[in-house]
Amino acid sequence: MSGIMDEGFSDEENMPMQSGPAHPAAGHPHANHSQSNNVHHFPAVSPPPASAGGNMMNIPDVVMQDDPDLEYALAVSMADRGSDKMDYRGAFGGHHSPLYAAEPDVFLPLNEPEVPILPLEDMNFVIDTIPIDLDTFVGSHAGISKTQRLLHIAKHCPPLRVDAFKMVLKHLVETSQDVTLYHKVYDDLKAALAANLKGEDGDATLPRMEENWMREQKRAFDTRLDKLDIDLKNYKTNSIKESIRRGHEEIGNHYLSAGDASNALKSFNKARDYGEGFKEQAQTLANRLKACVYLQTFPNGKSLVEQMKDVGLQMERGREAAKTKDKEPNSAAGGAAPAAPVIDKKLETSWNLIRACIALYHMSTGNFKDAADLFIALNSEYCEFPMVLTGRDIAIYGSLCAIATYNRQDLRDKVVNNKSFKSFLETAPEIRRLVEVFYNSKFREFLKAFDEIKNALMLDVLLARHVEKLLQHARRHGITEYFRCYASVALAEMAEEFRYTVPELQDELTKMIMDEQLDARIDSLTQTLNRQEKNVFMETAYKIQQNVETLRDHMRFALIRTSMARSGLILRGARAEEQSSGVL
Repeated sequence: MSGIMDEGFSDEENMPMQSGPAHPAAGHPHANHSQSNNVHHFPAVSPPPASAGGNMMNIPDVVMQDDPDLEYALAVSMADRGSDKMDYRGAFGGHHSPLYAAEPDVFLPLNEPEVPILPLEDMNFVIDTIPIDLDTFVGSHAGISKTQRLLHIAKHCPPLRVDAFKMVLKHLVETSQDVTLYHKVYDDLKAALAANLKGEDGDATLPRMEENWMREQKRAFDTRLDKLDIDLKNYKTNSIKESIRRGHEEIGNHYLSAGDASNALKSFNKARDYGEGFKEQAQTLANRLKACVYLQTFPNGKSLVEQMKDVGLQMERGREAAKTKDKEPNSAAGGAAPAAPVIDKKLETSWNLIRACIALYHMSTGNFKDAADLFIALNSEYCEFPMVLTGRDIAIYGSLCAIATYNRQDLRDKVVNNKSFKSFLETAPEIRRLVEVFYNSKFREFLKAFDEIKNALMLDVLLARHVEKLLQHARRHGITEYFRCYASVALAEMAEEFRYTVPELQDELTKMIMDEQLDARIDSLTQTLNRQEKNVFMETAYKIQQNVETLRDHMRFALIRTSMARSGLILRGARAEEQSSGVL
């Protein structure tokens, strides 16, 4: 098997799952679950009635790890029927929903720590304005990604909560089989309307619940799942590896259609053991990473990075082999024009999806430079995966990570003058403006423009918890570039440029100096920042001392050689013989 394989989670037994006992209805995909005590309240929404028909599901804007006593890498919570608390943290995590209880839940420690996650309180923000147009903001997304983004907006932006809930309900009916989430969102919409919240156009009507659709989807999900299980058993009986791989992949996609990314990830993990060809293995890795993005956790992330590198190496070998093959018949034909290389669009799309997901992993760990490198390297012609990211998302994430980490030359070469990445930037003109003003060292204008779009960035489910960190990195990077041209600068002038108060700027400069990011000293008396000047006199004296010692050694060697020659210790002969004998 190719290097795409890893030992982190090779099959279902190695997958992290939820903690809990086996259920009486474990074989039924609509069985109920018990609830953990670690739940977090949805703001300004009252609890659903006990007859809601399932546990509450969570908006996965971050992966929570609430209980410090659990020494496991993945911690999720479950809620039971009739709970008086609401938790949206894992709405797409399989076992969070009573739809899926195929087997007992267990916790398994992973081989390496999970991605560092910000504490929950850092995500408890509320945006009281309307910084976005919902249709434009999520219109290009599809599948689970669109649902996650709408639920994140509903959680953190009360003025858009009603409209976001209604869009979720409509989206689920049109594209999903996630009946449990539909029921919960409907109850939350009812509670929001009861709290006197209205839509952006003043609409406060409650849509009719699609009960017939819910019954039909439950039945269709069960029927389809049973058929896929039977087909998979037949494939295993016939021992056809490609059919087995395709069977696991179909089951994984079926789970995704109902919002169950956890079970989908387990199916995709099983599928990789049966992928014989490189294309199939790349597709399986792309599916696994896609499920990880939905779960917003990357088990064995370092191993996934290595697998991405292996795919990249094989892609390069394939391209080189294709070029060589194309040249062979042309040489025999008397120098005919070389044929255009044949491009496998599906393989190229999988490769770009893999890099995009790994870039999200790097961004989630705070490794913004590697994330920027991967985002900027994506090919816009093969980035058609709206179920994960759109071109606008790539432009936003890649540009902000580049601003935070690239020096001025890299920013010019890799972003400003990058024709391929410009096609992404055309979908986000406000981000293109950010890049231009930062590159032109207009830091005050950059920070003002950033503040104008900050609320919109905070409503991006994948970017929200990185916005402040990216802004801090960009500010520090700007301070370094700004001070590079000066020997001394007034703190008041610098504070105005970077939208700080003078005390705030002093604190930030102190941290940068302590972290060795800035070679300068603060003069509190004159309120200036001064470059750390070199002691020219001491440097000159040190160089003179080194030269004197070198001259003294040369004179001593010359005197020794002269004394040896006078004493007859040097044999006269050819210069070559003297050199071969090692005699001075």
